[in-house]
Amino acid sequence: METVCLLLTLALIFYLNIGFFIPSLINVSEEDIGENLKHLKKHQWFKNYLSNEEHKKLIVHNKNVRKIIGGLKTRKLEREPYLLRCQKKINKILIKELNNIT
Repeated sequence: METVCLLLTLALIFYLNIGFFIPSLINVSEEDIGENLKHLKKHQWFKNYLSNEEHKKLIVHNKNVRKIIGGLKTRKLEREPYLLRCQKKINKILIKELNNIT
């Protein structure tokens, strides 16, 4: 009984540790970012970000903003519910990065 309990505890610890490392394993390529930018530029809300000089600088140069954009699922960007979540995610990171600058 103690062995089973110990194995379950070790399995839980292993599972939790993997959960912490997986986000750092996700790499975003410039191709991913470019492809997603191409899709996002079709939407007025994203064009509004690009027309704002501060937002545009972040989108072009900030690694955190670009990582978020590149991490979006390109094939799902045509779906309205997913696009709304992406809009919120992009808005959130832009606000965060703008606050870090000032």
